Amino acid sequence: MLHIQTILHPTDFSASARAALAQALFLARRYEATLHLLHVIPLLGDDPLRGAFEAGIDEEAFYHRQREAADRHLRELVAAAGAGGVPIERVTTRGNAPGETIDAFARARDVDLIVMGTHGRRGLRHMLLGSVAEEVVRRADAPVMTVRAPEDAAPPADVKVDRILAPIDFSAASLRALRYARELAALYGASVDVLHIIEPARYPAFYQLDPAASEDVLRPLEDVACSRLEALFAQAGGPEAPATFHARVGYPPRDLLEAADALDTDLIVMATHGLQGHRRFALGSVTERIVRGAPCPVLVTKPYGKSLLPAAFRAAVPVEASGAQPA
Repeated sequence: MLHIQTILHPTDFSASARAALAQALFLARRYEATLHLLHVIPLLGDDPLRGAFEAGIDEEAFYHRQREAADRHLRELVAAAGAGGVPIERVTTRGNAPGETIDAFARARDVDLIVMGTHGRRGLRHMLLGSVAEEVVRRADAPVMTVRAPEDAAPPADVKVDRILAPIDFSAASLRALRYARELAALYGASVDVLHIIEPARYPAFYQLDPAASEDVLRPLEDVACSRLEALFAQAGGPEAPATFHARVGYPPRDLLEAADALDTDLIVMATHGLQGHRRFALGSVTERIVRGAPCPVLVTKPYGKSLLPAAFRAAVPVEASGAQPA
């Protein structure tokens, strides 16, 4: 069983945040955990209202009104979500970098799990505005679950997870993520789809090689990969869960999202390897692309920092085995 005593739910009161709150409350009830609700008020200097400084606004009075309004919204959220029986702490704070503020709060309170909404921005909007959720995924010491919902979506009446997708690259990090998937499958009463994507080699254009030919060479490896996935699923241990094993040749970010859609996935559980510096800039992050584009919630685990897994499993699969370093 996963060890979850404290859950952090940062909220901006959006539809995605409301959907994330439903997940956070479900997990808090099942694990008898304390839930922290956090709202970050932007500093006036970085707000569209910053011109009010020149108008002589009383800054402290302004923030006092903002805190009162935020606390009222938090109370209304709790009442509307039917959070009875869950210990809840409501916190409103100020910050000019929400992702950094959320991460600092989570570390200060030693939070076990962060559950938050993501707006899934793409293209130019993503380049200019970034994503708070992706920043938290990069920074956080604890696992992070991201949830996306259309802006006009009503708050979900309940949480239903029937199929969990676990992408695997055969690293120690993905083995740990697979154990998370088994634990959550038992919790939700779900099945697990275990997926490995075999990526063809990329050659410079002057070789004039047909990419399709490269993929054809790799097709026979799909059966081998499925056999290895089955063995890895057994190695992960944990609660019994029905599982199906899939392997395909393709491009991980694209084909993983396509698989999630085709399999009617309700939750993706995957590991991030914590690439940093120029490697991350050059290679991008499959995890961040999945967080941005997934049609369902995504739980991101890490090979470092806080682990929710049983101590015996952590001892059997040491962090050093993955070769990853903190981001």
